[in-house]
Amino acid sequence: MITEDQLEQQCLGWFREGGWETAFGPDLAHDGYSFTLRDTLLPKLLSGELAAAASEKVITHGRVREMTGLHPFDATRLLQEAVEQGLLESHNPGRGAVYCLPGAGIPTPEEVFGASSEQSMPSSAHLTGSSAHLAGNTPHTAEERDADGCLLSDQLDVPVIDSLSRLRPEFRASLEKLASAPRTKGKMSAEDMRTVLLALCKGHFVALGSLAELVNRDPDALRQQHLKPLAKSGKLRLAFPTAPTHARQAYRAAE
Repeated sequence: MITEDQLEQQCLGWFREGGWETAFGPDLAHDGYSFTLRDTLLPKLLSGELAAAASEKVITHGRVREMTGLHPFDATRLLQEAVEQGLLESHNPGRGAVYCLPGAGIPTPEEVFGASSEQSMPSSAHLTGSSAHLAGNTPHTAEERDADGCLLSDQLDVPVIDSLSRLRPEFRASLEKLASAPRTKGKMSAEDMRTVLLALCKGHFVALGSLAELVNRDPDALRQQHLKPLAKSGKLRLAFPTAPTHARQAYRAAE
């Protein structure tokens, strides 16, 4: 397990890589003072964490570890500190917890797609019908779409490709061209497949079912083998972070 001194030196290395300089040798504090990890590094780590939460909408335990290199225990303590200070809000307590800025709000599939959000998902049997109990609880509002046929929602900052059949033919053709390799090949390397997926998700969210249709793959396998690792690494953003396995989850390439 990493010690406090080792963590301090590791963080100083990250700061040096980013162009920061230390004025008084290896310690962050002025000569003659001895500051603790909480006094010196925590504010800087929290500032990076908050910046990520602002730009990515949410942040997770895994993302904190990726950003900081912290031990899991220390990453947990950092997030707890942020919540206790009122700097972040926690959702989905437990292993699936996600954090956002206070009052930022996290969209749900029902808010974006309406109460029948899972019924049109062309997925495997266990993905369909699981939210039938939601019907009637959420009013279905009139759809608004952009010139390409993507769904617009005030809950999301970019459009959503939720149905290929609703897209402008030229736009759909451009997506199918990007996905031409997986559409015609039975097997591809993980790296090549993920490159295609990131290209398809650039500048908009793409629902799982639409992605699976574009690359001609089973939605469950696509999620487990490629989308989940891409999201974990921070290369893909989830439209609905509190419902990572929802049938209508949508993905966007991180900018």
